[in-house]
Amino acid sequence: MFERRDVLKAGLGAIAAGIVPPPSSAGIASQAAPPTVQKPAPFSRDMVVELARALAAKPYTPPRTDLPEPFANLSYEQFVGIKTKPDAAIWRRDNTGFSIEPLHRGHIFAASVNIYVVENGAAARLPYEPSRFDYGALNVPETLPDLSFSGFRVLHAQNGGAEAELAIFQGASFYRAVARGQNLGVTARGLSIRTADPRGEEFPAFRSFWIEKPALSDNALVIHALLDSPSVSGVYRFTLRPGEATLIDTELTLYPRTAVDHLGIAGFAGASLFTPLDRPRLDDWRPMVADINGIQMLSGQGEWLWRPVSNRESLQFSSFVDDNPQGFGSLIRQRDIADYEDDQQHWERRPSLWVEPLGEWGEGALQLV
Repeated sequence: MFERRDVLKAGLGAIAAGIVPPPSSAGIASQAAPPTVQKPAPFSRDMVVELARALAAKPYTPPRTDLPEPFANLSYEQFVGIKTKPDAAIWRRDNTGFSIEPLHRGHIFAASVNIYVVENGAAARLPYEPSRFDYGALNVPETLPDLSFSGFRVLHAQNGGAEAELAIFQGASFYRAVARGQNLGVTARGLSIRTADPRGEEFPAFRSFWIEKPALSDNALVIHALLDSPSVSGVYRFTLRPGEATLIDTELTLYPRTAVDHLGIAGFAGASLFTPLDRPRLDDWRPMVADINGIQMLSGQGEWLWRPVSNRESLQFSSFVDDNPQGFGSLIRQRDIADYEDDQQHWERRPSLWVEPLGEWGEGALQLV
């Protein structure tokens, strides 16, 4: 049982991609903030920790999801047609090796998220400005309120080359990343509460992000996040290190608002429409459609465990109980295009995800749903 008086602190070393065997202006800003960059305020991780602690002491308030027309009822096609203009990306001309594309709200990503840019120890809120976006075929009013954002995309230029997508933080506590030459696939989750529980799942959400401006020599990007939900608030620190395998060092501190008895850390989700295990009952010319082949675990005793993933006809639940696991994650083992025969989706290019716990996590279980 996770009690209110408890504070959980955890560190993760995660290979997020790669083939492997209303406070101050630096806090949660008002949704009515004018579309100009607010005056920077001093920033530190301790400040975000105090914000999370203060949230947990108050009743939960959900994020804003209301949107004006034409954004209130966007179809999927209309939503993906909204693009961040190339010249609107943060740091694109600053020679940092990274740039940030804020993402518009709409469709299933209606919840409001605040983004702050941290430079020289001070944080300034990034305002919503219509000029940042190409709205496609939408008929957009000339003036709009500050809508904030739904998340952001991280782009990275490797060795002076062209920028490519590295990671995306959007929706609840979801985030994805890729290594060089890969396509987005498996989704990491900041926190899971009551997954596959008859009482219903709770989806904690990142409410605000603080992104530190890197130096070119860093080859790393530090992102702080404030998480909130009816049961828990928390603070996260992600350090993204791109390369042949993209590493995301993750630190988190959680503050319970209520007792929680079914909580998951370092969770992930992926698609598996069908694999050779399901093939006989499906009519499709492709041999496999999946961005997860299976889950693997290195137990605390040094034993390797593997469980293939398939699309069952009913909800299935498997649990791998362990004490201080050394690692676990989702893997793509089939890396040949002939394994999928799909030259549009290229499932063979989806990333694996591997989590290496730092320190002793104690007893728990890796659960496959």
